[in-house]
Amino acid sequence: LRAAAAAGRTGVSGGGGAPPRGPGGGGGGGAGDARASRFARSDCLFRTWWAPVTVDLAVRAGTGPPTTAVLGPAQDGLVEGLLAGLVATGTPARLAEELADVTAPGVPGPDLVFTLVPDRHPGTDVPGAVRAATAAALALVQQWLADARFSSSRLVFVTRDLVAADGRPGASGRPERDLAAAAVCGLVRSAQSEHPDRFVLVDLDDHVESYAVLPAALRTDEPRLAVHAGMVRAERLVRLTTPPDVTGDGTTGEETADDGVAEDGIAGGAPVWATHGTVLVTGATGTLGRLVAHHLATAHRVRRLLLLSRQGAQAAGAADLLVRLAALGVDATLTACDVADRDALAGALASVPAEFPLTGVVHMAGAVDDGIIAALTPARIDAVLRPKADAAWHLHELTRDADLTAFVLYSSAAGVFGSAGQGNYAAANAVLDALALQRRAAGQPATSLAWGMWEQRSALTAHLGAADLARMSAGGSRPLSSEQGLALFDAALATAVPVAVPIQLTPVALRARSGRSTTGERAAGTGTAGTGTAGTGTVPPLLRGLVAGPGLTRRGPTRRVVDAAVERGAFARRLVGLAEPDREATLVELVRTDVAAVLGHASTDAVTAHRSFLELGFDSLTGIGLRNRLADATGLRLRPTVVFDHPTPVDLARYLSAELVEVTMDDGPTAGGNAPSPDPIAPGFPGSSAPAAQASAEPATALFRRATAAGKIKLGLDLLRDAALLRPMFTGVDDLARIPEPVRIARGPAHPPVICFSSFVALGGVHQFLRFASFFRGERDVSVVALPGFEDTGFEDTEPLPTSVDALIDLLAETVAVHGGGVPPVLLGASSGGLLAVAAARALERRGLDPAAVVLLDTYLASDQAIAQFQDVLVGGMFEREGAFVAMNDTRLTAMGWYCDLFAGWAPEPMSTPVLLVRASEPLVDVAPEDLTTDWRSSWPSAHTVLDVPGNHFTIGEQHAEVTSGVVRDWLQNTLGEQAGHIRAERS
Repeated sequence: LRAAAAAGRTGVSGGGGAPPRGPGGGGGGGAGDARASRFARSDCLFRTWWAPVTVDLAVRAGTGPPTTAVLGPAQDGLVEGLLAGLVATGTPARLAEELADVTAPGVPGPDLVFTLVPDRHPGTDVPGAVRAATAAALALVQQWLADARFSSSRLVFVTRDLVAADGRPGASGRPERDLAAAAVCGLVRSAQSEHPDRFVLVDLDDHVESYAVLPAALRTDEPRLAVHAGMVRAERLVRLTTPPDVTGDGTTGEETADDGVAEDGIAGGAPVWATHGTVLVTGATGTLGRLVAHHLATAHRVRRLLLLSRQGAQAAGAADLLVRLAALGVDATLTACDVADRDALAGALASVPAEFPLTGVVHMAGAVDDGIIAALTPARIDAVLRPKADAAWHLHELTRDADLTAFVLYSSAAGVFGSAGQGNYAAANAVLDALALQRRAAGQPATSLAWGMWEQRSALTAHLGAADLARMSAGGSRPLSSEQGLALFDAALATAVPVAVPIQLTPVALRARSGRSTTGERAAGTGTAGTGTAGTGTVPPLLRGLVAGPGLTRRGPTRRVVDAAVERGAFARRLVGLAEPDREATLVELVRTDVAAVLGHASTDAVTAHRSFLELGFDSLTGIGLRNRLADATGLRLRPTVVFDHPTPVDLARYLSAELVEVTMDDGPTAGGNAPSPDPIAPGFPGSSAPAAQASAEPATALFRRATAAGKIKLGLDLLRDAALLRPMFTGVDDLARIPEPVRIARGPAHPPVICFSSFVALGGVHQFLRFASFFRGERDVSVVALPGFEDTGFEDTEPLPTSVDALIDLLAETVAVHGGGVPPVLLGASSGGLLAVAAARALERRGLDPAAVVLLDTYLASDQAIAQFQDVLVGGMFEREGAFVAMNDTRLTAMGWYCDLFAGWAPEPMSTPVLLVRASEPLVDVAPEDLTTDWRSSWPSAHTVLDVPGNHFTIGEQHAEVTSGVVRDWLQNTLGEQAGHIRAERS
């Protein structure tokens, strides 16, 4: 289908004078404004937004952390950072370079496997990066689906910076990464539709709070999440006039301006389609291309058009198009051009006359090659990426210096919804949406229109039959008429959003999809619409904010998980309780009903129970749709090929009957990989009435809470110290089975490395340094030494505590000496961890292993009255952060009490190692300095340098971690010189 080289241009010039006005007349505004007004408040124009959702942190405390693995090379700093973030916040994880290495053959995989998106491909251009990332993701998804070890696991694709802090789609300014990540997300969305509950997309930042809440977020039924600064968001489709203060489920507060249009809706007039310049239209001889060319001439008075298509003047309808445009007074040039060929496209653009410069672009070219995920290949992806994504990027680059007023990309709702059977098409269109975001972020005009289907057939939709259209309608969407589509074109371009979704949704049908009874009976025709999961008959999470009713807008995601589990479990138990003939008869009717729904039939009359699925009209995509509906109804895990393994509705019903009985009898997974629905009221399951924090029932913890609540903090610490005396102790390194290895949380070539010591409070640990270390990734190694005695293995078998300061420091110095790699490190301590850093440095000096430097982050001596006046605030801050990072339990609290007692009278010895004290510039309480009993700022008698940074004792390592890390970096450079390796690698 590729066109010949850009040659043989055909031009037709119309007569002079103003072109006639279209309906509503006018140029620039006119008809566009009228249509914008008509459709701005309709159910046809939407955008995506990431709505805050509530997650139940009690789920994490009640059930324990999930088993996890992280895929990727050990030398990759981002992979290492993800692994460290999970481990530091209480989620055990292991590193595996390849999927095959995650678990042994025949052994079920972990609950979650994480992979970062995209892999970096240095030296590739943007189209190359998109291809490499998409091909790698496809290979991983196909391997994941083919490996029975992971049938009960979920693969989590982690992206960065694709969601802004306010919940809008974001852009990092690095197109080679963002566009590649967008393509992978589009592909994975389709995989999610074909295989529900097997894949999750998460946009994750480096905040420690985000790692802490991530396991709870992944327990919800949300397939697309963003977790930033500890806030969990889920992707929702909202009406374009919806203001940014949408509620958690996507419903709007109806706050509008005086004209009735909400804050981010219609922005004023449509973009200026300059009458003095040239507008380029790709895919111009297609059905929609001809409509848009005519619309630009009539509604917007565009006088000059450069029309590109692969066949040029040889395309069907091309001559008629040129004649009609000429009659409207338009100078139109039609050129045969393969827009995916950069050189050919550059040649076509060079033909634009200087006196009529390029002022607008409408990119409509595209191709489809539909197939389920298992059937896709890199070649099939490439065939769809070329005319859609490659051409868009070439247009972006080649028009960068043009004075454009509009840059319009014809995308598809397939990229937003993740249409089943269109993984390659979803990937290509997601790239267009990401490109629009990139251009807007750079101050360039761009609007991507993620279209639903149009009534008027095009080359991209000609293959759809009546059954396909019936499924779409039943699933909640209808095709747009040409009039509606052109009106939405104007309305969307008149808004301020870079990505709009013009699609005709039918709320009545959507609500019907949400109302399936608990008997397992469903009305025929409630199947997929291309707007969600293939064949599940339920409202996709993306659309939850658009469907009214308590079942979808007032219950959180974890509540929906519980309700679904209750429904499936009840239905399955009722089936198993029936006599075998009755059970099979019920399942036959369930299968027939779902077959009718998937095929778009109005009833089950055409579905004969003994007729083969192939004869009924099933293909691979509809087979997956039926599998998904049956899995949703029964709670069984079913193979994607189950429909063709059991060729008739009766055969399939008998198989389902046997599986339900076997699962119920075993009360666990079967050999075939099917698993019963979890008991929704078991302790620790979402919605359980089990205590949120079971650790609080532990005796020492309960007593310490009571003491602090009564203002008797000293008494509480004494109690913890006395309880610690019952724990095992060590007197020196020889008492221990091994020397603990520091946890590396950043990697880089510069010397010296940084080795950190956390504070010895109950909630101290590796997580304290995650945000700080993230600013050193790619520059230098940053590791954290775990303090002995804080490991939560149960009070009966806890880690031993040191009998003395000397025993502890001897161990810490030995740890640095053994695992330091022979390079004198920088020892860094946060808060009370600074005491450990100083003591360890002095111990290393005595061994002749002088550290390069010591850095103290707002460290006080225990005897310093400056910090004593804030004791209650410090304890309060610890309780405020409880549950977000690690559990508050007897093990950690007794260790804290013991360490506090050990260092109560400790004082540092003189040493030669240079010391930096990084001091908080804000007190822990918001009071005037004269109201404090003494100077509240930290001090250190032997500090060589004291530097103040923004924030208080806690926030210098949290919100202000970037400034704090920069101060440390600069001091190391100035103090240690070039050997400090002052490298500012580009953070990725």
